[in-house]
Amino acid sequence: MTKRQSRLRRNFFKQCGPNIKTMAAIFESLPNIGFYIKDAEGHIIAINRFNCEMCNLPNPDFAIGKRSCDLFPRPYADFCMARDDAVRKTGKPIVNRHYTKVANLSVSNAKMISLYPVYGHDGKIIGTLMVYYCDKPDNAGPVWEDKFDAIIASINGNISKPLSLNKLATDHGMSVSNLQRMFMRIIGVRPGKYIIQQRLNAACRHLENTDLGMYDIAMATGFCDQSHFTKIFKRERGITPGEYRRQHRSISSSHTKP
Repeated sequence: MTKRQSRLRRNFFKQCGPNIKTMAAIFESLPNIGFYIKDAEGHIIAINRFNCEMCNLPNPDFAIGKRSCDLFPRPYADFCMARDDAVRKTGKPIVNRHYTKVANLSVSNAKMISLYPVYGHDGKIIGTLMVYYCDKPDNAGPVWEDKFDAIIASINGNISKPLSLNKLATDHGMSVSNLQRMFMRIIGVRPGKYIIQQRLNAACRHLENTDLGMYDIAMATGFCDQSHFTKIFKRERGITPGEYRRQHRSISSSHTKP
């Protein structure tokens, strides 16, 4: 484990106390149970070996400090990050939700997933904890319908454009109310919220990896103007886009030092 990974874990565990570290050790010892802890920015703080095996990752140290977008194809990664974001924002856990297909990718074994917020000493949510086990109920049908996969693909493929819920629903042969219910049933957030999360995820990638100006990033991620982009970013992420870029560049710079 690198110094950066150790520091990330140490700072997180310091915020939430020793019990969460003990829990991570317990889940490492349980067979056929997948587990991870992520911080408020989606960095993996702890992950057990079974989860690494299921995700085709070489070992836990490889994953520590990385986010879903660093490890998985974009549709799957965006789904995972949106699910974590929803739990962090609302504080409402996802309990025993059954998945057989995610973002048009088949899951080798049906997974029963529970995802909980992690709280710091001050009572604020500082991350998420996910646990799952593989399950094969006799009469289990696919939870992610083909129609839902197509809708997700439409959103992710047009994130730089205006996206109307009315048009999205009509294009896929359903009403807006049915579209809303489908999103709530499958990923626990409304489609409008999911779209915002994907726009912000795309914006974060630009802020981290490019020197594009704020106006250009706003246009590239589907916001109507720079002011709207800044307002939504700060509301959802707690800091301005400029502050996010400076923080990320500062962290990246410190990681490159010997």
